Amino acid sequence: MIELENVDKNVKFKCQVVGYQFPNAKDNGDANWCLLAVDVTHGEKIFHTIDPAIETQDLIILYDWFSCLSTNTLPSFSLLEFTEPCISFEFLAKHNNAVRFSVNLSHELKPSFNICQLGFESNEWNIVFEINENGFEKVLTGLKDTIEKFPVKNKSNEGD
Repeated sequence: MIELENVDKNVKFKCQVVGYQFPNAKDNGDANWCLLAVDVTHGEKIFHTIDPAIETQDLIILYDWFSCLSTNTLPSFSLLEFTEPCISFEFLAKHNNAVRFSVNLSHELKPSFNICQLGFESNEWNIVFEINENGFEKVLTGLKDTIEKFPVKNKSNEGD
């Protein structure tokens, strides 16, 4: 879905939907929760977890957010947050043909080790990325494929 390397080229981040949390659920409240696999590699340190951190509707919002940034249009919100507060995306700046943004990890998705980035060490996981047209194409293609594989489930009227 999304695979990036931070501005210092020392943190690799990957997140992908690996399934619905409740694949057989028909209720809108449960049916659209997705399991998000997050992998962070920082030097020799590796963090991997899977958490129901995002809903299918959020994938569409995330696609639209990146789509706006890719066309030099500011998204509706510079900080994109979801129901679960463990992952968010934040627009930081545009410089020449590149866009700088951060992926913020907390709670269940926060690695247990500190991040060293931009000359500082911190236990706050705000990974800074900078991507250009080619990077946007990869992110948008990954999100589009995920949206197709895990579509929004509508509430079933059968037996209601």
